[in-house]
Amino acid sequence: MKSREILAQKGSNLSKVRIESGLPRHADKRRKLVEVFSSSDINITDAKIIDILAQKEGEKVVIGGHWEKGLEIQYVLSGKIAQLDLADVETTEETTFFDIESGSRIILPAGIAHRLTFEEPSQLLVCNEVPFVPEKCVIYPYETPHPASLPPVV
Repeated sequence: MKSREILAQKGSNLSKVRIESGLPRHADKRRKLVEVFSSSDINITDAKIIDILAQKEGEKVVIGGHWEKGLEIQYVLSGKIAQLDLADVETTEETTFFDIESGSRIILPAGIAHRLTFEEPSQLLVCNEVPFVPEKCVIYPYETPHPASLPPVV
């Protein structure tokens, strides 16, 4: 399994974020499976599949911009995340990752704000310890510009 290293300030929760690819896979003549997560420490209460739809050429889709009160696991089923902005809500430290491919898993501890930018149709599996309720979503004021406010890619 490959993991991207996150360099974070001392005391920042960003160091607990994991972006991993090459997850364990099992196959036989009947089926193929990928172990997205397998742990008695994780108590998932909410799971959903998010379809990122095709947009006009050069347009981006931005989702997130909030943080969770519990652990969140994201798995890229298809397509890719062009940009992932992360911020520790306690220290306000921010970091950005680019080009997170299909088959990658992102583990976000509680208190890590996240904003995802897509440039192509994609599909995500998102699992939460605490059910996500959009009306109770805690928005995070990123210091970096919102990707949708930038000029389109030409």
